[in-house]
Amino acid sequence: MTTAPSTLASSSMVKAGGRWFYVGMAVFAILFSIAAFGPSLMQTSGRPGPLTGLPAAHGAVFFAWLLVFLAQSILARTGRLALHRQLGMWSAILAAAMVVLGYQATIAMARRGFDLSGDLGIRSDPLAAIAFPLLDIAMFAVLFVAAYLYRHRPAIHKRIMLLAVFGGLMPAPIAHLTGHYAFFHDKPLLTPLLIGAFLAVSAIHDGIVLRRIHPVSLWVALAMFALDNLCAAVVIPNPAWHAFASRLAR
Repeated sequence: MTTAPSTLASSSMVKAGGRWFYVGMAVFAILFSIAAFGPSLMQTSGRPGPLTGLPAAHGAVFFAWLLVFLAQSILARTGRLALHRQLGMWSAILAAAMVVLGYQATIAMARRGFDLSGDLGIRSDPLAAIAFPLLDIAMFAVLFVAAYLYRHRPAIHKRIMLLAVFGGLMPAPIAHLTGHYAFFHDKPLLTPLLIGAFLAVSAIHDGIVLRRIHPVSLWVALAMFALDNLCAAVVIPNPAWHAFASRLAR
């Protein structure tokens, strides 16, 4: 029994597209972030305060990381693995800076009581609002360390890095995008649905290209989604969180 030429061609196209998947996802993350943060940077009249040094540095380092993620994806795809590993070693410094600046910017937002972009309506309860960014920072840090430890196992390494970006970093652009435009304001479920969709991209890619889902794509993504929902349902409404967050914000 022979396979039809159209089926072979279709399978070949899927595999060819799959080889550029991580590059495409890096480009998408950059464009999505520009779409999310661009409006508040361009339309300064809607901002409740001027952009200060700390959030500006945080944003610059965040965007630099996305560019490094794109460069690393291209280097891996084109087989320039020696340079990929060298850049990976240096990127650890950038990752550490992201964690430190992300934490400081989040605490500064809690102390200020509002978001400088004007996209996030946190004035009613800024201590509750910092739970998600702090969780995202922690998840990114854990996943980066895990990806570094698994750097000699590419199938695991690249999936963890993708989830570190799409599950640890992209919730912030998602929140800013849905918060900026009035169209999204009466759709409270849209933000968690988008986060879930971003977490699912690795599993969807595996299912299409490999016809199976890699354990990292499944279980790490599910764990991150569960932590997000646990944070929303249990942590944020708990008075103990507000007490803890108020100590952080002193």
